[in-house]
Amino acid sequence: MTKLTYGLAFSLPLLLIGCGGGGGGSSSSSDGGNDGTSTAACRSIDELPGNAKATGRYEGSLTMKGVEYTNAYAFIGPDGKFRLIAGSGTPGQVSYISGQFENGDSTLADPDATAYFANDGDATQEPVDIAGTFDSKSEISLTSDDALAVQANMDYVEPPSGHCMESGGFSDTYTDSATNTEEPTSLTFGTDNTVTGQTIYNCRVSGNVDSYTVEGGLFFANLELSNCEQAGFDGNYQAIGGFVFDQTGTSRLVNMIIENDEFALYSQLER
Repeated sequence: MTKLTYGLAFSLPLLLIGCGGGGGGSSSSSDGGNDGTSTAACRSIDELPGNAKATGRYEGSLTMKGVEYTNAYAFIGPDGKFRLIAGSGTPGQVSYISGQFENGDSTLADPDATAYFANDGDATQEPVDIAGTFDSKSEISLTSDDALAVQANMDYVEPPSGHCMESGGFSDTYTDSATNTEEPTSLTFGTDNTVTGQTIYNCRVSGNVDSYTVEGGLFFANLELSNCEQAGFDGNYQAIGGFVFDQTGTSRLVNMIIENDEFALYSQLER
């Protein structure tokens, strides 16, 4: 059975979906690359075609099955991949949506997205037909005309600079040990785009990060969690997220959503 729980990391929601329950976790990264003085290697969102201009980080609100969430976070990649995760602040009330927007011009649509919903022990995993609109580098609005009654209104999070992994220094270790001393997450991103470390339930993390080569430092990753102290968490995962580069091209933090069909978590980690 799908189960969702809610926690906090750096005052941002950390949500878990998994058979076997869960607590909190996070991820981390490392700093490397060139001196970050030029962003010429990075694609501008303004130059992307059609609805790829919806690329970016977003935060705002979500309503699903009548439950209102004021802490909602989303990533949209230029390839249409999107992940949205939200918590209401009340234990047992969390939601997560995973999908792939179809190619288009000015609208967003995925008739085959998956929604995970939990409310006070009532957990479900359901298909959802997502449709919406966007204003590039400003906002997105998503809805579903079904029993889930999804309504998401989210604002674009402007990055501090136009750097991406190809122009900025990112390889180093990022951790949440300051707020999670029992099970600190520590992930190291290498200059060869590998990632290693540990996360929730002391799971070992390994994998590779593929840069979207777009301003804002967004990436997609394939990860494996192994040797977890809690049953049900070992396995293959995906992640969508990004490094946050300052004006000098140095990454100061990384945030991402890590997920598979039974687990999802939002993490923000600092160097």
